[in-house]
Amino acid sequence: GGVTKRNAAVPGQPVFPLSEEPSSVFMEPHSDNPGRPSPPRKLLLFCEALPPDGWASGGNPIVDARALYRALDPAIREKFERLGVQYMYHNADRSHDDRFVSWQSSFHTDDRGVAERMCKREGHAFEWTPDGGLVRWVVSPPCRPHYLTGEMCWYALAFSVVLVATDSLSSP
Repeated sequence: GGVTKRNAAVPGQPVFPLSEEPSSVFMEPHSDNPGRPSPPRKLLLFCEALPPDGWASGGNPIVDARALYRALDPAIREKFERLGVQYMYHNADRSHDDRFVSWQSSFHTDDRGVAERMCKREGHAFEWTPDGGLVRWVVSPPCRPHYLTGEMCWYALAFSVVLVATDSLSSP
């Protein structure tokens, strides 16, 4: 999963580093999997060793999503709640472009039928591109209740854009 290409930290297990981008790339606070009908209840974060310069070269900012929800202008929050947030995911075919997360890697399969069933189960509309890639999209609620307290939480990536920088973004 995810939008940036990462190698498993533990081969064969769903354990991934936060990012393999250079430390100069800032990871904005975000919610994981906002396009899924049920967000993860827990995420485990682990730091094996601090960078040589401490956290100056990067870090993982943690935000209280309940406080963020309360801090948003109510008129803006209401508009997001009324309209939802559309997420689009573009996954190339592994054989065509290996710079980004392939649909095979994202869905852990080489079978298009399995990927299609997973898209349908998650409520995603989808289409296959002429070069074998998969584009999928879903409109999700930007706010969700906290699974224990029921307090509303901001859960959208509406204020965050993931950019993947490469030396060449031209087609392979």
